[in-house]
Amino acid sequence: TTMKKPLTVLGVLANVERAQGCEAYRLLYPLRALEMRGCNVAVVKGYEIAEMFEKNKNPLAGVDVMLFQRIVVKDKDEKEALRLSTAAFRASGIAALVDYDDDYTNQNRKVTDGFIPDLMEYSAVSVSTPELASLMKPFASKVVVHPNGIVPELFDTKRFRRFIPKLSIGLTGSES
Repeated sequence: TTMKKPLTVLGVLANVERAQGCEAYRLLYPLRALEMRGCNVAVVKGYEIAEMFEKNKNPLAGVDVMLFQRIVVKDKDEKEALRLSTAAFRASGIAALVDYDDDYTNQNRKVTDGFIPDLMEYSAVSVSTPELASLMKPFASKVVVHPNGIVPELFDTKRFRRFIPKLSIGLTGSES
């Protein structure tokens, strides 16, 4: 019998200083769950991919799936660069996914100064709620709802401390 190659998933963090609640719930915890099931996973920041290519290292060799978060662009040049990179991923056989945990359409409140580009070339867009799925349908060919899950380890206050000591809604203790 031939052994099936484990799925290799590359999570791409936004260029944030450190992972917060959204990155944990929507990227780190799901990738850890995949790893526990035998998948190969890695997480990099977006700018690190560009740096590796500049050093003639291919960070995408062997990658089956790339999971991005909250993609927004600020102008038509960024939109075009994103379109070209997405086309390259897809031409290489990589499934490109993007996750939104909040309304980046800015329809309900202003979340970003950028805008959501056309995401039709992505394999799927995942969102946290059915309401958000309806807002994202104009941007993507496939939108799936993956609700946030509770991670029981977060209740262990000896291992995890809250970032904000005042009242907040949510298990990670963020303000939003």
